[in-house]
Amino acid sequence: MQIAQRLYQRLGYRATGEQRQVTYTYLDDHGHERQATELEIALNKTDLPR
Repeated sequence: MQIAQRLYQRLGYRATGEQRQVTYTYLDDHGHERQATELEIALNKTDLPR
C-alpha cells in the first residue's frame, strides 16, 4: 500500500470504485520526452464534520 493511500484512509477517505488510467507525455530533466501512465482513483470523504 502506498504512503498517500494510507494517509487518505486515516483521514476518512474511501475509494468510490471509480478509477481511470491516464497516460501523458512530459519532458524529463534532460529535455527528453517521456511517457507516464497513472491510475487515478476517485475518493469520497466518509465522516464529514458537522
